[in-house]
Amino acid sequence: MSAVGGGYWDHPSALVCLGVAVHLVLAYSVIDIHFQTPVVPGIAPLPVNISAPAKRVVLIVADGLRADKLFSSDASGAPLAPFLRSRGLEHGAFGVAHTRPPTESRPGHVAIAAGFYEDPSALLSGWKVNPVKFDSIFNHTLGSWGLGAPDVVPIFEGHGPYAYDAYPPDFEDFSADDLTTLDAWVFDRAFGLIQNATATNESHPLKDGPSVLFLHLLGLDSNGHAHGGPSSPEYLHNIKFVDQGIRNLAGWVEAAFPDGCTSFVFTADHGMTAQASHGDGSPENTETPLVLWGPGIRGRLASQNVSEWGYNSKSRVDIEQAQIAPLMAALLGVSTPVNALFHVPVELLGVGDLFRSQAAWASARQVVAAYERKAEQVEETVVGWKFRPYGPLQNGKDVLMSRIEKALHCQRYPEAERLSTELADLAEDGLLYLQRYDGPVLKVAVSLSFLGWMAFLALQLLVCVGNQHHASIINTWRVVGSVLILLSWLRLALAGAQFTYYLYAVLPLACWAEVLHIIQQSTKVLKSRALDAPVATVGVGVPAVLLFLFGISSGFNNRRIFLFLMCVAGVQAMLLRPRSGMQGFLCFSSFAVCGAFTWLPLTKSSNPVMSSGGGLMGIVAVLSTRPWRQDMGNWRLAILLAQILTVLAASCLVWISHLTPSQLRSRSGALMGWTPMQALSWLIFTGSPLIPLLSGCAFQERIQSVFLGFLSSITVVSISWEPLFFCSLWWVLWSWQEMGSADVMHIRAPSVKSGGRSHFTGSGPGPGYSHKGECQEGCGRYNQVGGDSAAYASHQQQLPHGVGLADVVDALTFLLLINVAFFGQGNAASVASFDIASVYRLTTVFNPFIMGGVLVAKILIPLVLVTCAFTAKVQRAGMWQFRMYLLVVLLSNVIALRFFFLVRNTGSWAEIGTSLGFYGIMNAQVVIVLVLIGVSQIYMGGISSQSKGKND
Repeated sequence: MSAVGGGYWDHPSALVCLGVAVHLVLAYSVIDIHFQTPVVPGIAPLPVNISAPAKRVVLIVADGLRADKLFSSDASGAPLAPFLRSRGLEHGAFGVAHTRPPTESRPGHVAIAAGFYEDPSALLSGWKVNPVKFDSIFNHTLGSWGLGAPDVVPIFEGHGPYAYDAYPPDFEDFSADDLTTLDAWVFDRAFGLIQNATATNESHPLKDGPSVLFLHLLGLDSNGHAHGGPSSPEYLHNIKFVDQGIRNLAGWVEAAFPDGCTSFVFTADHGMTAQASHGDGSPENTETPLVLWGPGIRGRLASQNVSEWGYNSKSRVDIEQAQIAPLMAALLGVSTPVNALFHVPVELLGVGDLFRSQAAWASARQVVAAYERKAEQVEETVVGWKFRPYGPLQNGKDVLMSRIEKALHCQRYPEAERLSTELADLAEDGLLYLQRYDGPVLKVAVSLSFLGWMAFLALQLLVCVGNQHHASIINTWRVVGSVLILLSWLRLALAGAQFTYYLYAVLPLACWAEVLHIIQQSTKVLKSRALDAPVATVGVGVPAVLLFLFGISSGFNNRRIFLFLMCVAGVQAMLLRPRSGMQGFLCFSSFAVCGAFTWLPLTKSSNPVMSSGGGLMGIVAVLSTRPWRQDMGNWRLAILLAQILTVLAASCLVWISHLTPSQLRSRSGALMGWTPMQALSWLIFTGSPLIPLLSGCAFQERIQSVFLGFLSSITVVSISWEPLFFCSLWWVLWSWQEMGSADVMHIRAPSVKSGGRSHFTGSGPGPGYSHKGECQEGCGRYNQVGGDSAAYASHQQQLPHGVGLADVVDALTFLLLINVAFFGQGNAASVASFDIASVYRLTTVFNPFIMGGVLVAKILIPLVLVTCAFTAKVQRAGMWQFRMYLLVVLLSNVIALRFFFLVRNTGSWAEIGTSLGFYGIMNAQVVIVLVLIGVSQIYMGGISSQSKGKND
């Protein structure tokens, strides 16, 4: 930060890059504080001495199956899955396996096969390829096979004797009427594999064991996404299909391997919400079914109680999803995967007390070994001065292990089982303690970083400091900060700390050293600013701003709060920028109507009337507000006509896809794998946003062109009322612009000049004005008078660093509109709120990158419109856009700091996932706003604030 004080205003791109880097570090910090990787390297598998009840385990994972749906009945009262119901009630065990967010396919399958939950940072490193090396149940078998989706079964490639077979990616076509064909393919391949294993008398892992046959059934997840969620007829029919398929599979296995040594494990990787989505920590996503039967599985427990699903409630067993891996290891009599962080659920095991106690002891020893290795690792890299092991385990581990061995020797098997479970619980708690060991220290460092960064931004907005005055004194705090940074880095190097810890050390020290440096250099200027600030404005304005920011942050939990905030924004627009009564009323109405969309439900059903109606409404709105002139020229009329026709074409596509859905999958005349309808949809979606670049330079004409260009795109990916919301958002922005930005009684900070074009790069608002020259001139005056000059203080009042009430109001309104643009189109602060049906007019074949990209674009389109309007408003008012960006970043950091302290790693997984999501979204917003401002410069660069003129 050595360029602070005039330097960053000379080169604002340096401050922008610094801001991006700082927020990336701050966003990632919660991973190191709360969610350290659970994978502990260097653990050796411990030998086991268990009489294995099974030679083979058939692991069946029904992707996206909710527990309550499997255990429910159809309209006639008949069970949806009668075979699985009978297996769980009469021949084995059933229950619920609880998973954790992110509730996606990859982390779910890793938990099932490896026994641990992947940390969020690992998920960012890869989709199909393993981002971290880990052990799984497949490594401990003589042979394992995976059959299923091409983005799931390859996850375990390279895990010992594991082999897989996957269907082509284009099989996952959401436009198909019946996606049970995906599951039918898996069952057919499983039957062929079993036939090959028994075709000869030669040895085969499936016959001799230990082996695992892994079946991944994607039909339920695909039917849920394609047909409206877990209550759709297609989803419920798929449950029946899976149940019948498993009945047939069990018959094939029993006929092929009559030794009675096959255990079956049926579960799911995650559930599904009513909106046909998953990813967050809601119970609909984290509660997955569990049905087990075969050798080694306990029988039914007697009870007269009846559960909500019509099952015996005492028989139901709830376990962690990650406990399935040690359970399969116990059934096969092999070592528990070394990265498994949970003990075997002995309550599901049968056979006898000896087997249960041996399985519990083997599982507990493996978890203890993981704790001991993790303790060594933490002690070697501890950030503090002295390592403190987990007391309850460290003090009683040896005693417990001795008692368990003695109980086993004396054949007191129930006691050994109980003590082994107690030891495993302590080791699991100890591992959690070690994973979060550095958390408190890191949390203090990140908190100081936040406060220092916010103070630094505030000073950048308030003062302009030169680098020439009193050089020997000015650099004092920088020298102190540099020394402290070097000492902290030396301590971290001696401890062998990871790279990110160096960033957490340098960030608070650098921020606060620079803050103290600026304060020391600008004491008299700051005092002058403080004396000039109206007491009433500060006393009322600061609490009001904090209260408004609190309201925005509360809207993340309750979207309806945004309606109240929009009404407040509409009222302030009328009060601070008074115009005619009717114009003020229309402005308030626009804010209220747009905010009302946050009260609509998240679940949207297909409604072509609203989707196409929004497009037509947008056309009418533009034509009614268009500034018509005789000298517009044929080119501009042609551009307008092209955009209107594009919106009409998008509206027609909505109706065509609704009335003739077969067009989505008709390959007649396919272009690059797309149907003709999809090719046209892609053309409109990607091409219409480019048309505004050809429009005129008048503000009204350009902003209307931008609106029409993105209206076509939003219509193509709409499900219901999204285009109507987009029109209401444009109404708000149009009213906000028309109300103007007139200063009222010094509510805006003084500017050097007004009017003309303003650049994000920090140049002045007027032609020929040099911000850099003003800063250098001001700093020179300060140096000439020895730092005690009223003239310099007066000159500072003319620099663009002062912030007035109107500036803060505009920044708050922009921050509010950015969030309303996100929540108003039917999103929530959760990855489970996005409906994949939005992409079906563009593609129906599952591709996470294309579909995810389209969904992100749909989210960003309203945000781009808001930013374009904000950019135009700043330019028309003669403000410095860079200053306003810094102000928005500062206000966003206030919300991000609140969310930082609300991030949780305890409680329900819904609360944990939600708190992490809020913090991530707010940090991402700072970077996204920067990108959006860059995009808005492309669209709004060179516009004229006048609606008439020679160059218009």
